[in-house]
Amino acid sequence: GTMMDVTEHKHAQERMLRLNRTLEVMSRINSLIIRVRSREDLFRGACNIAVTESDTVFAWIGIHDAVAGKVRPVASAGPHAAILNDIRLDVNPEHNNGKPGLVSLAVNARAPMVVNDTATDQRLVVPAATLREGFGSLIVLPLLNGEQVYGVLALYSMQKNAYVAEELKLLQELAGDVAFALDHLDKSERLDHLAYYDALTGLPNRSLFFEQVSQIIHSARRQQGSAAVILLDPERFRSINISLGHNGGDAFLRQVAARLQSAVGREGNVARIGSDLFAIAISGLGKPAEAAHFINNCILPEFEQPFLIDEQEIRTSARIGVAMFPSDGTDAGA
Repeated sequence: GTMMDVTEHKHAQERMLRLNRTLEVMSRINSLIIRVRSREDLFRGACNIAVTESDTVFAWIGIHDAVAGKVRPVASAGPHAAILNDIRLDVNPEHNNGKPGLVSLAVNARAPMVVNDTATDQRLVVPAATLREGFGSLIVLPLLNGEQVYGVLALYSMQKNAYVAEELKLLQELAGDVAFALDHLDKSERLDHLAYYDALTGLPNRSLFFEQVSQIIHSARRQQGSAAVILLDPERFRSINISLGHNGGDAFLRQVAARLQSAVGREGNVARIGSDLFAIAISGLGKPAEAAHFINNCILPEFEQPFLIDEQEIRTSARIGVAMFPSDGTDAGA
C-alpha cells in the first residue's frame, strides 16, 4: 500500500508541477499580449515562452490561409524545425486522400488534437519524423476567435502524456487569448492603414505624404541634394462627377492614381491629398528645367490616353504646380 501511496504522491506532484508551468506560460503570454504591437512579435514571443517555461521542447504557430486551403508556419522555437518539412499543412479535406493530418483535423473540427503517445497514435501522417525527433506527445490547438480560425499553435514534448486534461483546458484558454490578440492586432493594423492611406485609391494620404516629404527633405539636406513636390489637379473632375455620378467619379480618381503610380514608379512618392488633388514627391529634381522635363515626359503622357469609365471615353488633362527644395522652401509645410 505504501508503495502505491508514494507513486501516487509522486504522480500528483508531477501533475501539479506541470500545471504550474502551464499557468506560468499563460501568465507570461498574457503579459506579452499587452505589450506587443505586431503579429510577428506575438508569434515569436508566444513560441519562445512555451519552450522556455514548460516541458515543451518545440513550438510553432501557423496562419490559416483559407484561400489556399493551407496553414503557413510563421514562427517557431526550439531545435526541431526540421519536423515542419514533414507535417501535412493542407487543410482542405479534398486534398488529403482520406488521411488528414492533425493540423487539418484541428482546423476543420475547431478543436485541439492531442497525441499522448506518438509511438502508437494512428493519426500521425509521418510517424517516423515525429519519432526521429524523439517526441513523446504533442498537441495542435486551433487559434479560434468567434467563427474565425486564425491558425494553429502546436506544442511538442519529449514525454508521453504531457498534455492531459487539466493542461488541455488551460492551453485551450491560452490559444483563445492568442487568437483574441491577433484579432485586435488585425483591427489596429487596419485602423493604422486608414489613418495613413486613402481608402479610395490606396495611395498615401495627406498625413503620410507630409511625413514622406519631411524624410525626403531631411535626406536631401544631409546630402546637399534637391527635391521637388508636384501638385496635380485633374481637369473636368467636377463635370465627370456630375455626368457619370459618384461611382464614375471614384473610378476616374482610381484610374488617375494608378496611372500616376505607374508613371512615377520607384522614383518618387504619389499621394492623394485632397478630393481631386494628387501630389508627387521626388528627390533629385533641383532645377526648374529638370522638373519640367519630368512632367512633360512622365506625367503629361499619362493624360494623353483617354480614361475608360462605364464604357465611356473621357479625355482630360491636368493643372500642375511645382515647389522645389531648397529654392522654394525648406520644410514639408512650405
